[in-house]
Formats: sequence, structure tokens, C-alpha cells
Amino acid sequence: MLRIVPYAAITYSSFDVYLNALKKISPKNPDGTMEEKSAVTVRFICGSLAGATSTTFTYPLDLMRARFAAHSSSGKTRFPSYRAAFRDATKKDGLRSLYFGLFPTLVGIMPYAGCSFACFGTMKQYIVKYYGLKSDRDIPTWQRLIAGALSGLIAQSATYPFDIVRRRMQVTPGRYRGVVHALTVIHREEGLRQGLYKGLAMNWIKGPIATSTSFTVNDLLKRRTRDYYQAASTRTKEPVVTVPEALVCGGIAAGTAKLWTLPFDKLRITYQLGLVSDKSIHLKQLPDLFLKEFRRNPNMWSSGQVAMLRVIPYGALTYSFYDMFKEASQRLLYTHEPTMATNFLAGASAAAFGTFLVYPLELLRARVALLPQGASPKFQSYYWVLRAIAKRSGLGSLWKGCYISMLGVGVLAGTGFATYEYLKERFECHTFLSRFGVGMLSGLMGQVVTYPLSVVKRNRQIEQMTYKKLSSANANLSGFRSAYAVFYRRMPFSFTLSSLTFGISFAVNDNCRDVVVAARQDMLHDFIFSS
Repeated sequence: MLRIVPYAAITYSSFDVYLNALKKISPKNPDGTMEEKSAVTVRFICGSLAGATSTTFTYPLDLMRARFAAHSSSGKTRFPSYRAAFRDATKKDGLRSLYFGLFPTLVGIMPYAGCSFACFGTMKQYIVKYYGLKSDRDIPTWQRLIAGALSGLIAQSATYPFDIVRRRMQVTPGRYRGVVHALTVIHREEGLRQGLYKGLAMNWIKGPIATSTSFTVNDLLKRRTRDYYQAASTRTKEPVVTVPEALVCGGIAAGTAKLWTLPFDKLRITYQLGLVSDKSIHLKQLPDLFLKEFRRNPNMWSSGQVAMLRVIPYGALTYSFYDMFKEASQRLLYTHEPTMATNFLAGASAAAFGTFLVYPLELLRARVALLPQGASPKFQSYYWVLRAIAKRSGLGSLWKGCYISMLGVGVLAGTGFATYEYLKERFECHTFLSRFGVGMLSGLMGQVVTYPLSVVKRNRQIEQMTYKKLSSANANLSGFRSAYAVFYRRMPFSFTLSSLTFGISFAVNDNCRDVVVAARQDMLHDFIFSS
């Protein structure tokens, strides 16, 4: 991948540059298009030049890949990294050694790339004429795949001996005097089938698949990009709040949701860690369990201060970041309209970034929530708790388990935002109750996917349960019970809590924004007409 990605990027981009340049000087029909006879030649020349350009830029990486494969197959000590392979290659002859064998590589790559582009472009033109399409943009995907596969098959078969020579000269530099000499020696010593065409059958399987996929994906992405820049957005955008207004609305929404669900959240953390009961729990048992825990520990808001200290900035950051990332995700996916994919990407990015910023407070909340019954915190402030943890275990300990939390919260929030936006638009939800309902469904969808990560995250946050890696955490947890009993422990409990939290938070945030937008419009109306 380290070589293929830049190689493909340079190849396709440089092909378009060369094609646009040669179109200006090539013979044209009366309608301005290239003549069919010269079009094939132009595509072949442009493909060859594009292959040569990308090969020249990425040849050192290709050489290292060949050296790695040769060392592994010969039983020699394998290079520990690409850096070690580069040092070994440049030890004798310097940087020049990174380009040993470039000429035979160009001899093999240029006809292959030229043949591939020429065949693929010509086949697309025949498909357009045969089916009477307006342009090659209308060609179905499956026909593009077939054309790409045939192009790769033809190009691979025609130029395979040059690929054999290229690999031999890369691995054994100095043995052959040139390309013609290498072809002659290989044919004389090993023959045609076991020499120049050795391994062609495997390439007939790999080559057409890779070529068809590469050509098709490139065409689809180019078409999507052109349509994005040519089409104008016809969607009337909703009134947008400013960043300070989004911070305030998000903070209010998150604080309100947490205030109503904090007692249940403490029970969820306790039961995820298995510190109260090991029996199965059903939804109808939740009221009795809540009353039982309330009698045992009446102060169910014992971690309320630190919870609000974390939740309010987290909600403010997440909702404001979501507005910023939503536009960026639409640009990234080349669409003028928000979709479930763009909303998922924006929601996941916003939640992950917000989680990283406030994670030390999340860690503190989990530990304060598990203080023994009747125990009071023996510290001056929450700042001193974080300071003591950082002093004892290092600053990085404040973000212990953060990557698990970012992964789980990112997927949860992305699923929640995508589902909520879709359902809200699908059912035209404009009231608090309707938004609350679709918000609960959104939370339910996300919780099913991310609940196991939440269990692992809580266990990593508690000092008594320390795991070196996520895999070891999963192994220690699943060693006691079945995977379902461990990772989906007290699932109905979390279903209820997460659904309530999402429903209240989404509904309150949208209603707050409606109030802000309406107030701004009223102020503007009064200002205009009063003057």
C-alpha cells in the first residue's frame, strides 16, 4: 500500500495532464472530437508517459518491496523495516543504488500502462456506440469492470516478459547487460513457458481484478467530482446558529439530559463492572433495582458535580463541532446534500474530538461514582485528584483508555446523529415530543453497536482493573463468562438510559436552536420596522 497508493495517484493524474495536452495537437473531427484512429495512439502514448512518470517517482519503494520478497524467499534475515532496507541498499553506491534497474522497469511498465489505458478507453468508446449512450459517463459500473478486466488481461499477456526482466534486474543487478540481453539469456536458459512467461497464470487472476477495480473506481470518483463542482446546490439551508450559540445550546442540552439520567448512569456504571449483582436483569426489574440501590445509597447524585463538569463542555463541543464537520464531510464525500454517510462522519468526528478534550473529567467521574457508601471525597477539589493521578502515574494516565472511548463514542454518536437527522427529516419532526421520540430510537440504534466498547472502557478507567492492551482486556473479561454475558451485561439497563439521554439531548438542542433563531429574527424584525 505504501507504493501502490502514490503510484496510482500519480498515474491517473498525470494521464489526464498528458491527454489534455495531446488533444490540442491531435487531428480532430468536425465536431471537435479526436479522430478514432489517432485516439487509440494518443491514449497509448499518454498511458505510457503516465506509467513512466509514476514509476520514476515511486521506484525506490518498488525496489525495496522486491528486496524484501527476495530476502524472505532466500532464507536470509528479513529486514526489520523499510529504513533498514534503504540503509542496506545505499551502503555501497549511495542514492544511485535506489534507481538500479529503473530503465528495464520503464521498458516493462510503459507498454503495459499504455496498452491498459488504450484498451480501456477504446472499449468504453465501443460500449457508448453499441448501446447508443450520450457519453462514457453513462456506462454502467458492471460494464466498466468488464472493460477494465479485459484491458488488464490483454496488457498483462502482451508485456509480461518485460515484467520478468524487470524483477530479475532489480534483484540481481549487474548480471544482465541490458533488456535485450536479459530476454535472450532467460529464454535460452529457462525457455519460453518456464522463463519469460513463468507465473503468468497467477497474474491472469490478479491482474484483471486489480486493473478493472482501479479503472472503475477512478472513473466513478472522477464523475462524482465533476458532478459535484458542476451542479449547484438547490437545497435551502436551514437557519444556522453561530458558534457561541451552538456552544450554549449544546451545553444546555447535554446538561439537561444528564440531570435527569444521572442516577441511572451511576447504576449503569456499577452494573457494567459487576459490583452489585451477577444475576440477569430484565426491564421490569429496573424500578425495584433502582429503589433498592436508592435505599442503600440515597445520594444518587454523588458524582453530579464532576458529571456536569464533564458533560456540559462535552455537549457544547460536540454539537458545535458537528456543525463544522458536517460541511467538511459533505465536501469530503462530494455531495451538496447531507446524507446519512456525511452525518455519520460529522457526528463521529465531533464526538471523538470532544471526548479527547474532556476525557480526564470522564475518568474522574467514573471513579467518583464508585466511592463507597457514605464515603466523602478526601481531596480539596477535583483538580487535585487529577493532579495526584498525573503525578503518580504520569500525565498520559489521564487519557488511559481514551482510544477505546473515542472509538465507542465516535461510532455511537455517528450512528445517533445519522439516524436522528434521517428520521427527523423523514417524519418532519418539529415538536419536542416528536424529536424526543426519534432521538430515543437513534440512541437505541447506536447502543447496540457500541455497548461492548463501553464495558471495556469502564473497566480500564478503574484503578483496580488495569490492562496493558485492549486484547488483554477482552481476554480477561471473557475468561469468566460467555462473550454475551460479559460484553452485553445489563444491556436492557443501558438501552433505557442511552435512549433517554439521546432523546432529551437532541430534542432540547433543536428546541434551543429554534428559540435562538426565532429570537434573532424577531430582533431583526423589530430593528428594521421600528426604525
